[in-house]
Amino acid sequence: MRNLETEIPSYLNDFRQTIPAKHDQEEIARSLQHTIRFYCQLRSKLTMPELIIHSQAEAASTKYLQSVIDEFK
Repeated sequence: MRNLETEIPSYLNDFRQTIPAKHDQEEIARSLQHTIRFYCQLRSKLTMPELIIHSQAEAASTKYLQSVIDEFK
């Protein structure tokens, strides 16, 4: 059995937050932001030397996403 299947119960709330409760801009934005944070959290637990993390690109893309979200608030 893979690790994820044994750990899913402890991440259930995080998985739920990746799905918007309503189909409006603010809820979708919250879900997308949580998805990014959750992905980074899970990724940080990996021990894969072949995984290359492009921190500058990640920071730029999340900054851009935030600017888009701020435009419709």
